[in-house]
Amino acid sequence: MVTCKDYVYDNPVDTNNTLSAPTNLTVTLSADTMATLNWQYSNPDKYVFTVEMSSDGTNWQKLGEVNKVTTYSAKNNFQVGKNYGFRVCAYSDQNKSAYLTAQSSLQHLALQLI
Repeated sequence: MVTCKDYVYDNPVDTNNTLSAPTNLTVTLSADTMATLNWQYSNPDKYVFTVEMSSDGTNWQKLGEVNKVTTYSAKNNFQVGKNYGFRVCAYSDQNKSAYLTAQSSLQHLALQLI
């Protein structure tokens, strides 16, 4: 016989149940205009993820939200040598996780001669 005790408690609506933060956030700046973020999360199909960016580590701007996936691509004008912070949190209804933060910088631009 299966009882309620046998199930993992996971209620995205209950604000007393703290959502875990995403893990393993990676950021790849592939050009001066593109950043790709990837992270891991258990049961991502139940949550929405908010993605934010900061160029000074203090002021954060929301880049967007993704639903049921753990990847995001952002377009921006990234400057060579400047550090950028990116962070992701999970939420559902009234419940929100802590942020996971990663830093990245664009080291150089590849030039293509035509």
